[in-house]
Amino acid sequence: MGYLDIAAAEVGYVETPDNITKYWADLAPGLQGQPWCFAFVSWCLKKDGDLSAIGGSPLYYCPTGVAIARQRGEWFSEPVAGALALYSFGQNAAVHVEFVESVTPSGIIAIGGNTSSGLGGSQTNGGGVYRRSRSSGFMGFWHIAGSGGSGTYTPGRAARPGTVGGVPVQTIKGSVAGDPAVRFVRAR
Repeated sequence: MGYLDIAAAEVGYVETPDNITKYWADLAPGLQGQPWCFAFVSWCLKKDGDLSAIGGSPLYYCPTGVAIARQRGEWFSEPVAGALALYSFGQNAAVHVEFVESVTPSGIIAIGGNTSSGLGGSQTNGGGVYRRSRSSGFMGFWHIAGSGGSGTYTPGRAARPGTVGGVPVQTIKGSVAGDPAVRFVRAR
């Protein structure tokens, strides 16, 4: 099971009021009550057994994630499945992070924590983990070299293989005239 599968299994989890979550309880109990979008990402990667994808330890602050991605040469303007989408929503810094589950013609399908209700669901008690369709607000995409599956990861060319909806996939840039900018193929 890769980190996208772990994130997908968490869809529907809802915090208790005021940002109290199992993610903080597992990673940093002293931070209960703080925004937890990056704690969710860190928790999923930890459960997958590879925090090296984000520098070796849990991250909790979106601007730190952007800085690490840039330092490692893993910061891009195009999404790929398995990447982290970092959002600025018009701010001068990253303020939210989610996993890119898939790329669509109009944006992405993402799974994130500490967000409002998403596709096919309703929010009744604070923030939760939801699957959302997003088409704007992006600051950029961290093409993490995590353990979403087996294979070779090349930043900017292909996301490390993983699964989307239980199907092994790898996202690659189209190379033939008329190909979409990003398309999916089965991972080998």
